[in-house]
Amino acid sequence: MNTRIFGLETEYAIFHDGPGPDIPNHKTLFNQIHRALTRRVRSLMALYHKGGDFLENGSLIHYESQPAHWLHGVLEWATPECSTPRELLAYSRSQMRVLPELAAEAEQALASAGCPGHIVLVKNNVDADGNSYGSHENYFVEDRMS
Repeated sequence: MNTRIFGLETEYAIFHDGPGPDIPNHKTLFNQIHRALTRRVRSLMALYHKGGDFLENGSLIHYESQPAHWLHGVLEWATPECSTPRELLAYSRSQMRVLPELAAEAEQALASAGCPGHIVLVKNNVDADGNSYGSHENYFVEDRMS
């Protein structure tokens, strides 16, 4: 069998259920979660059009939105390139396990800044225009047709 590379990127809708009119926008919520993550692990800024950060394990996290709706985006987190489906699953599960911890840290920071409430993260599947985009599987395969 030829060597293959597997990857998965998942998009999470970000919400805040705080009271009052000063609910943080999605970009602010992402920034707080991102700060909590980069306090835990080393990262380098990704130098491509979407931006974000590559983490020390090779995964990529970034904020994704439409230019006209910059404050209403999603958190996108891609696994590192993996050599087996089992390794891919381990990274994906690790991301799902750490996100609630990061959200709790972000909630504390927001509460300290006068924005109490809870951050809700939901694996997203459809955007406001009805386009499905929530998860992408990536495979490196040899194309014998070329």
